[in-house]
Amino acid sequence: MILKFIKMKHKSWFYLSLAVLFSLFSACDADWEKITVSANTAPDNLTVNKTTPFICKPDNKDSVAFIFSWSKADWGENVPITYILQFDLKGGNFSAPIEYIAGNSITEKEVIAGELNDIMHSLNQPVNAATDIDVRIAAKPMVLGSATPELQTMESTSKVTINLTSFGMAPLHILGAMFGPYPLGLYPDEDPNAWNPNNYTYVMFRDDLLGVDVYTARFYGFTSTTWAGEMTVLRDADLGKWNQIGKGGNGQLMQGGSNIQDITVTGYYTFKADLSTMTYSIESYNISNATDYTSIELTGVGSSPITLTQAMNNPHIWQVDNVNLELSNKLRFQANGSSQISWGSNDFPWGIGTSDGNDIPVNPVGRYFIKFNDLTGHYVFYKR
Repeated sequence: MILKFIKMKHKSWFYLSLAVLFSLFSACDADWEKITVSANTAPDNLTVNKTTPFICKPDNKDSVAFIFSWSKADWGENVPITYILQFDLKGGNFSAPIEYIAGNSITEKEVIAGELNDIMHSLNQPVNAATDIDVRIAAKPMVLGSATPELQTMESTSKVTINLTSFGMAPLHILGAMFGPYPLGLYPDEDPNAWNPNNYTYVMFRDDLLGVDVYTARFYGFTSTTWAGEMTVLRDADLGKWNQIGKGGNGQLMQGGSNIQDITVTGYYTFKADLSTMTYSIESYNISNATDYTSIELTGVGSSPITLTQAMNNPHIWQVDNVNLELSNKLRFQANGSSQISWGSNDFPWGIGTSDGNDIPVNPVGRYFIKFNDLTGHYVFYKR
């Protein structure tokens, strides 16, 4: 009898537990049913903590530049809200604003200088130029089952104007064994700097200061035997750290993503990485008409040209380190010791040199690592 009672007791607790769980879920269902999404009140009363002009700089990029505050929106009872700061050129009427996710269910947001600098670049504004920017706040409802619902957005009627000066995007570096096998002591084109996060010699090229980072060179096809042909990218601020940006999907970049192993056949390719959209691309490059130069020199530094050295795994990449440059320097790259074969441009520290280009100006002065690509004319002066 006692055993029978115990069994019945356990069985009773089991059914009681089921009843409690059912009642909880029923209560939740009742709460869910109470949510009604309706655009009642837009966010408004946007203010900013200061209106003095702000200059974004590399050394203040992690500092708070402005604090924006607003009154909350009303999307209906129990509806959580995502707030979005929208930025546009003064007088642009937010026809094509740059959007910045401020957060969920908040009424204040600190925005750091580096984020504002990226916004200025996304607005295609020149660096070192003070610019008035209009800002407003928008709200979008979040509903269960969707973090980014396709629902209408309500924008504030109020706006504030801030004045920003941006700086050029920081250099981006390739990190990996894309140009040769991982150092095993078996191959002539092994690079001892492969996977060295302190290595700045793989700094990428750009068409100009605000251009997309690009690198045209001979890339190895990936192989799991030597682990050649795989790469990531590294922000300049992350040199010395294992904080790579890798593959997050087809053509997509992601912080902490996997190594890019898309190249399967060794050859010449153009690799592009765009951190503003977190995307990358790889395209074959035809070198059938390329010229093989015996030497590349940099002129305009002093009385004698400075000789660049071929990269160990690429006959078309030339480089030299620890060169002191002054404002008075007017630079050109020349090949085979002849001023008749030379490249120049108006841009610094990135650019594309052409035979009819002007002498390259220097600003700012300093000590530089210099790299030149004779296939495309791209060059970079990386400040040390």
